[in-house]
Amino acid sequence: MRVFSALMRRSCAFFLMLALCLCLQTAGHAHGQTLEFRCDDSLPPYEFLAYGRAQGFTVDLVQAIARDSGLHVQIIPGPWHVIKAELDAGNTDALTGMYYTRERARQVLFSEPYTVVSHSIFVRKGSRAMTAEDLKGAVVAVQRNDIMHEYAQKHLTGSTLLPCTTRLEALQAVSDGRAEAALLGRLMALQLMYEHNITNVTVSGEALLTTPLCFGFAPDRKDIMVIFNEGLAHLRMTGEFDVIYEKWFGRLERRAAEEVVRRYAAWVLTPLFFIMAAGLCWLVILKKRLARRTLQLQVQVEKLQETEKALAESERQYRSIFETIRDGFYRADMQGRVVLCNPAAADMLGYSMEELAGKNIAQDLYRHPYERRKLLSHLEREEAAANVQVEMLHKNGSIVLIETNSRLVRDETTGEPVAVEGVIRDVTARNRLEALIARTEKMISLGGLASGMAHEINNPLGAILQGVQNISRRLDSRLAANIQAAADSGISTEGLEDYIRRRNIRKLLHSVRSAGEQAAGIVRSMLSFSQTGTPVLMPSDINALTERVITLVRSECRLSEQLCFSDIALHVELASGLPPVPCSPAEIEQVLLHLLRNAAQALAHGKTTAPRITIRTALDARHIRIEVEDNGPGVDEDTARRIFDPFFTTREVGQGTGLGLSVAYFIVTQNHNGSIYHEPAESGGVRFVIRLPLFPGAPSGQDARPSSAL
Repeated sequence: MRVFSALMRRSCAFFLMLALCLCLQTAGHAHGQTLEFRCDDSLPPYEFLAYGRAQGFTVDLVQAIARDSGLHVQIIPGPWHVIKAELDAGNTDALTGMYYTRERARQVLFSEPYTVVSHSIFVRKGSRAMTAEDLKGAVVAVQRNDIMHEYAQKHLTGSTLLPCTTRLEALQAVSDGRAEAALLGRLMALQLMYEHNITNVTVSGEALLTTPLCFGFAPDRKDIMVIFNEGLAHLRMTGEFDVIYEKWFGRLERRAAEEVVRRYAAWVLTPLFFIMAAGLCWLVILKKRLARRTLQLQVQVEKLQETEKALAESERQYRSIFETIRDGFYRADMQGRVVLCNPAAADMLGYSMEELAGKNIAQDLYRHPYERRKLLSHLEREEAAANVQVEMLHKNGSIVLIETNSRLVRDETTGEPVAVEGVIRDVTARNRLEALIARTEKMISLGGLASGMAHEINNPLGAILQGVQNISRRLDSRLAANIQAAADSGISTEGLEDYIRRRNIRKLLHSVRSAGEQAAGIVRSMLSFSQTGTPVLMPSDINALTERVITLVRSECRLSEQLCFSDIALHVELASGLPPVPCSPAEIEQVLLHLLRNAAQALAHGKTTAPRITIRTALDARHIRIEVEDNGPGVDEDTARRIFDPFFTTREVGQGTGLGLSVAYFIVTQNHNGSIYHEPAESGGVRFVIRLPLFPGAPSGQDARPSSAL
């Protein structure tokens, strides 16, 4: 059996060494150069300066790992505050020893801990200070920039701190009365007291703080950190770690134990005789008390067993509820990664629990990532959000409307937000039904109105427009019939023409015709908005479609509607290599025309000095993204909320129907299963974004060419 155990131990050491070699291959750039480690020159027995060179437990560990890993290291001792400043400034590769804290871990890479150090209060003999509470208002010595210096700054706000260069200086400050207490590592301080014969100082109370001691690496030396983690594991596997530990701590621990024995022997042996005598008297009493206490303990054990059973049953019930409720539960960190979910949440989006864990909510699940940012902003202000509806993407690419009740989770110690958790519910079917009912009612109403208007208005409009056309022909002095009729009436064509010109009759007729055509356009827009036919989607080149629209509007200029593209710089940024998108080209061209004309009119209305419209296309995950952005005055909050509502317009009466963006929204969302929304642009204007889904299996990515001004 021993032979088998030895064989297994050697096999494990071999495979660990093999893993270490593979790790060294990934960090090959560390070979051939000397790694610089800094160590504390006064932290015995962990690390200290003796006979002109660094010595100690951590120094031997670094040298052993470097030897096994084939690394060249140089260990330079120095005062703690100096070597820590060197690491913070990036002037050294690593420290041989550094206490781990979460605050330090934000700036330093820590290895696996190789030991744990207890820190205690050291006072002069006779002092009653036992806890941190007892040190309020006292002068407390600490080593500058040490972990206990940081602890004292945070927890001993009512005390006066005396920063010292070394731990020995802090002990001497307590010994000579300059300080009432010192906060130091327990084992190191005892070693220093023994070596320097400091007899009037003693350790008081329980340990204040217990912290892991690790190798500390510069943030860019992760490769070396991995090597040293493997090296530590290898030393433990081979037993060399225990040999190094016994070398530096075995004697000290035995000495501490002997000191304890000697200290208590004097106290025990003197009254021992009296205790033994009194013990005989107390023996009977103690036996009775023991029996009574045993009974009490039995009752307590039974209560504890019942409590544990109740806790186990409660945990089982909560676990059953967590796994079987139809509503989903999730928790995500502040970066958006899912750290916890129940089966209902995963099934709601088409994933298994394992697949959903680790996904980024904003990037992988939210249809519109900006909605995640809006939710976080609300939670940071209000702590909780109820009945918030967001669109998420199912694993199969479909859209799932989610209603969430979320709250912000804060760290109990720092108060900083660490996660967002909440309950989610799929309301897609419910909202679709509500939207279908509302849309059906609206379409029925508008359809009936449009049909009535087509019957009641189009016929009179046709008569008006035809009458205007006939009047214009009757007044044309070039037609033979008009010349003859004027002659029969005794009127010259020249006189008639002069009368028409003087009375602005043709201008009046033109106004009547323009008004009639505008009314006919309103009827057509309402008919377009109320139509429910399904368009034919075909593979289309979105860039070619966009360029056709730009060519169409570039020469468009309607001064009466403040619509003139010749005064506007059109910047076009079209991504190359875009896959075909299934769409109705005519409808998408109509949407782009609406957006470009709205942008031009906004620029004219805002009197922008250097008007510019930017049109972009890009590949956005599984969608084609089209942006129309202007540098105009933007939109206010009320306009932003109602911008897609039917009949809503910011233009003057007679300048628009208020149906353009409503029709665009209907075309994109209903006919193409896409999305259209607006957001503030960096230039101060507004950016409209259209996202059209690709064919299943189409590639994702983006390859944009530089922008150009047309």
